[in-house]
Amino acid sequence: MTDESDELERHVYMHFDGIKKSAEWVIKDYNGEGAFTDAQIEALCHQFQMPRPLIKELSLYVGNSLDSDSEVDLLQVTKSKAIAQANKNMRRARLLLRNGARIERVKEELTGLSNIFAITKADAEILPTALTADQYLEQQLTRLLQTPGSAALLKPDRSPSASDNRRFQVVMSCCYIWEDAGKDFGFSNELDDTNRVDRVGGIYQFVQTVATMVSTSKHRLRGEVFHKDITHFKAYRLGRDPDAFLNEEPEFGPPKKG
Repeated sequence: MTDESDELERHVYMHFDGIKKSAEWVIKDYNGEGAFTDAQIEALCHQFQMPRPLIKELSLYVGNSLDSDSEVDLLQVTKSKAIAQANKNMRRARLLLRNGARIERVKEELTGLSNIFAITKADAEILPTALTADQYLEQQLTRLLQTPGSAALLKPDRSPSASDNRRFQVVMSCCYIWEDAGKDFGFSNELDDTNRVDRVGGIYQFVQTVATMVSTSKHRLRGEVFHKDITHFKAYRLGRDPDAFLNEEPEFGPPKKG
């Protein structure tokens, strides 16, 4: 049985800072009008020989996935861990300050701190004061360290397990439209320029092209990054376990039908 005090320790909140994402998606209010411009719709129709109604439908799906009001994952944060991590950052900041570091460098250690766990209104005001202080910054850091809950570093308890849920939604949208168009999910496994495995095939190129249109990422989204997402879609359509289905696929080899 979970202790009641443990339950009070756990909090959930929306968080993206510090979580590695596969792409920097363009998040905004799409007003239900879709994510693609007319020119992008025409380009996708031409490049992948797809009917315009299907690409317009995809535009709506992707827009809903990336809308500023779209559903996002809530990640668990333990209060005591968040406060302890903040204390480490503040001690580093104070040491840097005492060693003559520039104020700008010192305040980098305070980036991401929150007063969400402050007990009183007075406690909550200490962090904003410290963030704007220059001459008396060391005193403010000491006050923060002496006031439990006045500062916390909001990092998920299990950051490595935090997934890029919006990528999954975009890939799923592409898969549904690809399937509706009667396209083949076949792919081949190849090594890229850095000798890493990459997946090559029509659906992978389709996803990569769509991702480019709705993200600000400068680098191409590798097929291997979203291969498991596509595998989940295919397994779901076949009524199979996604993980078992993924294990059946070869690491290298000739093109394989999905």
